[in-house]
Amino acid sequence: MTLAHIVSPEEAGSLKPRFVDARWFLPNDERVGRTEYDRLHIPGAVFFDIDEVATPSDNHPHLAPSPKKLANWLGSVGITPDACVVIYDEAGFFSAPRVWYLLKALGHEKVHVLDGGLSAWRRVGGDVTSEVPAYEPADYPLPEKLSWPVVDREIVRHALTGQMADVVDARPAGRFNGRDPEPRPGLSSGSMPGAFNLPFSSLTGADGRFLMPDQLDMLFRDKGLDPAKPIIASCGSGISACVLLLGLAEAGWPMGTLYDGSWIDWASHPDAQIEKEGA
Repeated sequence: MTLAHIVSPEEAGSLKPRFVDARWFLPNDERVGRTEYDRLHIPGAVFFDIDEVATPSDNHPHLAPSPKKLANWLGSVGITPDACVVIYDEAGFFSAPRVWYLLKALGHEKVHVLDGGLSAWRRVGGDVTSEVPAYEPADYPLPEKLSWPVVDREIVRHALTGQMADVVDARPAGRFNGRDPEPRPGLSSGSMPGAFNLPFSSLTGADGRFLMPDQLDMLFRDKGLDPAKPIIASCGSGISACVLLLGLAEAGWPMGTLYDGSWIDWASHPDAQIEKEGA
């Protein structure tokens, strides 16, 4: 069954999509996305470098690119606005939703995330290759009306202070509670006062596949979220927060907003308010 934003490995081929490899790994992981892509990827897939297709910043590793920069990248690999795009990462729901969110923000309609990622693709016998494809560049015009749904620290601070939106943090509970260290040296763990914690791994089952829409809806409601209230998603650096945004969309809730700088932006500020469990 093809869900609104997610496609299974068994169905992906029938869509005749343009595959986009969006593998990205945390700084404390020895793997590098581009290296893994060069070693093996789905035939025809192009590599989206989250750190390169970004807005340069001295303080943040991969702020969202401008719409123009994203459209230029899409055109450079021959993807047009009418193309069906399937994005994948290693396990399915870590970095791929980040690229899904950017394309949805750009107004791209036919974009899906591969359920279970490259691991699931290979388990069902999907082909892989090390051959890097070449595509003729194409034109990717920007929509006339475009709202780029990313917010900064000040908007998040006001949202938390005035309870104007629910801020949901996708980091693991140990980091959110301040018990476990952040993967980036020198950055304090802990949480924003008033934020909810919903680890991104909660949105997948034991088989690595995404929860069904009714399960996602129940998960969000059990956490105390309200579909009538704006939701801002955060994480460590704006990657896994997009898993929550994908979950909201899949559950039929209004599209949430991304705190792009996320915990790096919040915790590195000299006036940062940080809560820790038991403190």
